[in-house]
Amino acid sequence: MQITEKHQLVTHGIYSVIRHPSYTGLILGFLGLLIFLQSTFGILAFIFLALPLYLYRITIEERALLEAFGEQYVIYRKNTYRLLPLVF
Repeated sequence: MQITEKHQLVTHGIYSVIRHPSYTGLILGFLGLLIFLQSTFGILAFIFLALPLYLYRITIEERALLEAFGEQYVIYRKNTYRLLPLVF
């Protein structure tokens, strides 16, 4: 992840509700596919291997965004969910 001086914090559209919509889509898509395929092993592997890696990546990105945008990002975080509205 790289932030340049020209980058701006986007807070409209889907970003007004969740901060990481692409990760939300990927996670829900993978889980949906694994449920459709009825892959118990796949679901467990995703939950215990892939999901923690996504959450780690999100944590790193949020640190970088906080460093780049400061108080603006703090306020934005208070008004949005990380991945799932009303949940997380």
